[in-house]
Amino acid sequence: MSLCITTARLHVRAFTPADLDAFHALTRQSEITDVLDDWAMTREQCGQMLAWHAARYAAFDGNAPVILLAICLHADNLPIGWLGIWPKAGLPADIPEVMYALGRDHRGQGYVAEAVRAAAGFVFASGKLRALLAVVKPDNIASCRVVTQCGFVAQGTVHVAGEGDYDYYELARPPGPQLQPVQPEDAEALCAMFHRIVAHEAEHWLGGCAPYIPDHDKPGMQRYQAALGGYFWIMQEGVAAGAVHVTHSGCEHARIELLYLAPEYQSLGLGGAVLRLLEVRYPQVRRWSLDSTRHSARNLPFYRKYGFVVIGQDDDEYYLRKQIALPVPGAAPVQQQDWRGGNFRDCTLAGADLADCDLSGLQISGSNLAGLSVNNAHIGDARFNNVNLSGARIGNARLTGLALHNVALAGAVFSETSLGDGDAPGLHWQDSDLRNSRFTGCDLRGVALDGCQMDGMTIDGVPFSDLLAAYRAMT
Repeated sequence: MSLCITTARLHVRAFTPADLDAFHALTRQSEITDVLDDWAMTREQCGQMLAWHAARYAAFDGNAPVILLAICLHADNLPIGWLGIWPKAGLPADIPEVMYALGRDHRGQGYVAEAVRAAAGFVFASGKLRALLAVVKPDNIASCRVVTQCGFVAQGTVHVAGEGDYDYYELARPPGPQLQPVQPEDAEALCAMFHRIVAHEAEHWLGGCAPYIPDHDKPGMQRYQAALGGYFWIMQEGVAAGAVHVTHSGCEHARIELLYLAPEYQSLGLGGAVLRLLEVRYPQVRRWSLDSTRHSARNLPFYRKYGFVVIGQDDDEYYLRKQIALPVPGAAPVQQQDWRGGNFRDCTLAGADLADCDLSGLQISGSNLAGLSVNNAHIGDARFNNVNLSGARIGNARLTGLALHNVALAGAVFSETSLGDGDAPGLHWQDSDLRNSRFTGCDLRGVALDGCQMDGMTIDGVPFSDLLAAYRAMT
């Protein structure tokens, strides 16, 4: 999990093995260990703690968070403190504790409060927690000031066995919209909402036009979108007020595919709150894109208000983008590059992030592309030979004529991809190992399977062997 929550001055991010020395140095400062005596650790113990958390970042659960984050300045991205969120023994298990520590050289500048506010916002946006808690020794005036600045409210005193008495504070879940993942069984309800929104929007669109988004009034399409992930109900005080669908490669760019609100929730500031909530939920995203109709007088001013700019347009749509100013540490995505016909051999592009690139006719051989992310790109007629594409994520891409030879694809994800025009030739898989692959919501018309091993293959949950036996019984 490449987690980095960016604030005006800080990166609140996942620890890496390279942080061991800085983390250990912090645990040797008496200003920290006099208050947190159980954090006085050897270098080996620090390494074990960081390794334990590193193994769990990818499985982060906003409903039951257990996470340790480094507090870093933008300038050098080195840890100046840490922040942890997890349950505290002896206190309510459903309200995790927020704990923190800051090195002596960076105190008195508001860094901890800035980090706590950002981390709390991220956790609330990632799950359904009703509150977070903090416990502070009564004589720790500075820490009491931090939690109250962050909105925590004093609830009295608690006794923790083996530790003594603490002042007890809670930070309630903030009001406003929340994002709740859409489930496949929500398809009918989504269709009903979509019909109602379309009827309402038709009254406001220009030139007698009416909203049209292909097949989104059909339960099958809604189930397909739910299976892709990134599809959320917009919940306002427990009521479904709309929905938003985001496609995200796991790297620094994401696309808002759909954002719609029920008529009674429009013009209340809810849409802007959802855009801000998405930025909190996807803190690593530096570039957001979306398409917006030209037939609505309201849409373009709305998105411009929240920082989106027009980068292109056609007769029906504006193409919009928002760039987040502060960069996430690490390599930035490669954007708007023309690599047509290039020839790369024995390269390491593992984890590379390619966006808005023309890779048509590109040839890559003998290279490691594990974890590669390609988004909004033309890969037609490209050739990949003896390449590791394990864990790659390819979305919003044109694949016409793409050829893969002796390629490792374990865990790769292809989403929102196209073969091009309706008469374009299909992909040809030959002598390939596709065990345990899954095709969801795909157009497989005209697909032919010849001489393939199909043990365990199912179609809509029905074993293929049963379907074949039933067919043979009828012929």
